[in-house]
Amino acid sequence: TGVRASRLVMLDASDFWTPYFGETEQRISRWAAKLEQLGSRALTTRDGRQVHFPLIVCLEEAESLLRGRGESDGSGHLFDRPLSLFLQKTESLENSLQVPIIWIATSNRPDLADSAALRRIGMRRVTFDMLRPAGARAVLLKKIPADMPMSPHDRPDAPVRAALIAQVLHYLFGPQPKQEIAEVTLHNGHRQHVLRQDMISPALLEEATSAGIDAALSKSMRLGHLVGLDANDVVDFLHHHFPELVPTLHPHN
Repeated sequence: TGVRASRLVMLDASDFWTPYFGETEQRISRWAAKLEQLGSRALTTRDGRQVHFPLIVCLEEAESLLRGRGESDGSGHLFDRPLSLFLQKTESLENSLQVPIIWIATSNRPDLADSAALRRIGMRRVTFDMLRPAGARAVLLKKIPADMPMSPHDRPDAPVRAALIAQVLHYLFGPQPKQEIAEVTLHNGHRQHVLRQDMISPALLEEATSAGIDAALSKSMRLGHLVGLDANDVVDFLHHHFPELVPTLHPHN
């Protein structure tokens, strides 16, 4: 088109909620009107042809809005009216617009989402688990460039890079019981040990690698010469980070 025309809409489902009676429904209606205005906006190419691009709507914390209707948790059907209105508005939008709407919903509690609502929107559930060794290695290979200096060598060296990654992976996926970081009790009373490998996400590995690079730069400034990335600095960040996660552990996560 030659102009910036974003078709991605990001929103947090919890932002719709308000303690004032009827205001939640009004927020849903106002948002649907804005989405309809965006979707009906004509896009033309530089040679004058009209083109139709889909809208991509990302609904974060989706369980806040797509909550199971008629729950027996004392909510007094609090979620029923807003959800029914939301489904009504989205179906009306898809009928009135000449472009499709692609819905993406994210949630840490997919068990709370209304299954009928997911079917009406056309949702398919995909669960992202923690990283396994192959996935963790892929993240480290991407985060650590091949030409990055590695400690204790002053020059880039592929075998040293491979050894550094292997050392980090050994810390994360090494033999028990060294991996145990907490003992938890689940809803059914079952007690189990949480291991380091149960808590490894791509974001955590990237943060640990960045911390290792920052440590290498700090050492370089103190010593007056370039110091390469050290696996011990990456492992040290992870070693201090895991205990901080323990208070956040609950039976549902």
